[in-house]
Amino acid sequence: MTYWDTRHEPIVYYMVHKRHKGAVKIGTTVNTEQRLARYIKNRDGEPYFFLAWERGGPSLESKRHQQFRHLLITGEWFFLAEDLKQHIIGLIENGFTPEPEAKNEH
Repeated sequence: MTYWDTRHEPIVYYMVHKRHKGAVKIGTTVNTEQRLARYIKNRDGEPYFFLAWERGGPSLESKRHQQFRHLLITGEWFFLAEDLKQHIIGLIENGFTPEPEAKNEH
């Protein structure tokens, strides 16, 4: 299976750059592997990785952007202040992992 075949339910993800851990990107995807691969490719192989994710699509992403708007840096990037950090820790402790969609085999 390639990362192109790893679709799953919509999630909201929290991504950081290895050298700039004070900022978090809050985004949404239905394919975490593809999303991360494209993000890294579009930024010349820079070391990005996911901290956590939660079930939900664009409406939850918008809610999280509003919830943490006081931490906005630019676009979808937010300062990793204590309230956002605690939210992410709660997601990590929840241990949610998106399940791949079942394939139709005919």
